[in-house]
Amino acid sequence: MRGILRDRLYNKHYNKLISSRSESTKKSVNTISSVTILAPGKHHLSEQFNKAHKYFTKLNIACDIYVLQEKNEVTEVDSHVSIIKREECEWYGVPSQEILIQWLSNKTDLLILSDPDRLPLMRYLCAASNCKLKSAMALGNLDPDELDIDLWIDAKDASSISLEKQCVLTYTTLTKLGIRPPVIG
Repeated sequence: MRGILRDRLYNKHYNKLISSRSESTKKSVNTISSVTILAPGKHHLSEQFNKAHKYFTKLNIACDIYVLQEKNEVTEVDSHVSIIKREECEWYGVPSQEILIQWLSNKTDLLILSDPDRLPLMRYLCAASNCKLKSAMALGNLDPDELDIDLWIDAKDASSISLEKQCVLTYTTLTKLGIRPPVIG
């Protein structure tokens, strides 16, 4: 019973969020000057977050990383990584007002979603994001309309790709489409 109620409450909030976001919120992107990475802590090690951060820093692209930390999980991270604790969220998978306000204040050019499990909270944060462009790895069992994603990166085994490799694949795909880092001059 609790699972059905949880799913209904989550779907109600998620559908309301999706319907409130119009296509006018989408903006064209010519350059990428800032990136936000959203990932669960259980799938990535601290060193992967550091490698992803260094990768974008070398390209003169600002990089913020948000990690979902499940209950009773300890994730050691550096100062450039922000932790979203699962117990600070609503029991039905929607972020609390405090988390959502902080998340909505983060306006970047690109969101990279690295979540092979497609956790409800991650889906919600992805849909609520103010990023101009959203990217994720394509997984075989996923309906593309299930997530608010603009750019799907296809890989043979997306669930086993490291976070750094996902960042490289995403950026390589964007450069092939003509989107470049800003010219620092």
